Amino acid sequence: MNKIIDRFQQLIANNKLSHLYLFTGVNGTAKQNIIIEIAHLILNKDSDDPLLKKKIESGNHGNLIKIYKDNTVIKKEQILKLQEEFSKTSLIGGARVFIINDVETLNPSSANALLKFLEEPKNNQTYGLLVANSLDLVLPTIISRSQVISLVSKENIYDLCIENNISPKMATFIQYKTDSLKEALELNENDLFIQIVDAIDKIINSLYKNEIKDRLTLSKMRQIITLSKDGYTMLLNILIDLYSDAMKYQNNLKINLLYYEEAIKLLSTKPLSTLIEISQSLENLDKMKNFNVNLSMQYEYLLTILQE
Repeated sequence: MNKIIDRFQQLIANNKLSHLYLFTGVNGTAKQNIIIEIAHLILNKDSDDPLLKKKIESGNHGNLIKIYKDNTVIKKEQILKLQEEFSKTSLIGGARVFIINDVETLNPSSANALLKFLEEPKNNQTYGLLVANSLDLVLPTIISRSQVISLVSKENIYDLCIENNISPKMATFIQYKTDSLKEALELNENDLFIQIVDAIDKIINSLYKNEIKDRLTLSKMRQIITLSKDGYTMLLNILIDLYSDAMKYQNNLKINLLYYEEAIKLLSTKPLSTLIEISQSLENLDKMKNFNVNLSMQYEYLLTILQE
């Protein structure tokens, strides 16, 4: 989330802010928090009000209008009220912001009213922040007029997990499974998922300690592959990212799997040609999982790769 805030700080500082943004993904309070933060950045440029943030959070600011769905839809009357308010001269001066939540719930009449509002000439200090849970449900005509920003990424989910007291180890794995905070919290309490995480963690630690031939490690690997396809998929994805990070580390680039930084450092001592070869083999194995290939064969192939 910090990267998105940093991006908007730079846009505002360089006067390159667009007039309409559409934010998608990540259900829950995190998405609302980032919208509030962005609205604060925009309005704060022309304000020295120490209570500005609280006024934005409560919706009690003269240059800010928030719209939420009325029951199940956003109604035309809500958009017309927005249009009316923004047609008036502001008593405060400076930038004006409107936030429309659940924009995918616009009905045909409210959508047409919003499009008309967007097409009307306004001063160059009017900014819109549209919020949706799913981009697929937003009207194409709305999308085409917006700068679309997805709040869904492994890094976003990892940060959300940490903010909600999920351990770095669990957060590292949860980010491969979901973009929903609710599901993340459920996975953190799921016994089967915890067992899978512990098994893969053992494999990775054995890998960089050169203990991959350890019987306990091999047993847990076989368990993941033969009993849990999801666990096997997650194992492959993490291994692919692990070796990718090792190559990044060789080139002094930022790595993604910070929890396994020590493993990445040691893997990065391998020749670049070896890292590339292993990465390509892992990607080929990842493709094989979609075909009807014997799991024992996949297991043996993975073992061969990891022992290189």
